Amino acid sequence: MKSNEYGFTISNKILVKILRDMQNFSLLGLDIGMRKSGVAFYSRSINLTLPIGTVRSSKNLVETIVGIIRERQIFALIVGFPFYKENLFGDIVQLIFVTIKEIKEEIPNILITLFDERFTTAMANRLLKETGYNRRQRSTIDDEVAAAILLDGFVRKVFA
Repeated sequence: MKSNEYGFTISNKILVKILRDMQNFSLLGLDIGMRKSGVAFYSRSINLTLPIGTVRSSKNLVETIVGIIRERQIFALIVGFPFYKENLFGDIVQLIFVTIKEIKEEIPNILITLFDERFTTAMANRLLKETGYNRRQRSTIDDEVAAAILLDGFVRKVFA
């Protein structure tokens, strides 16, 4: 994607080419939801993706993400995006675009790309259910696990 008013900086294809040539980098995955957003971290040095938390979407989401990016020296942000066949865009798409724009205003040089996040929350819930989490337990961590699934999918694309 070309840079636009929402702050997209790089396509998946170009970012994948850059990352394949790098020895050490960290990525942050973000699965934005209307009520809460999941966050995951990937470190090339240990080749591991981990869920790191859930943030209320209405309270300090951008501030929290910017803090994590700075603290963990994140090279690129991978944001989940619901690529629907019907090209229907709703409130969540608007929230994603606004969040990206606000992050870019705080950290203009951060690379941000969108990655298909369809079904990640459903996969996270299925995984958590299979490992013995009840419904209440799943609802507290499903978004961060979804972010880890999203980020892991992107990482597998990089090193495919």
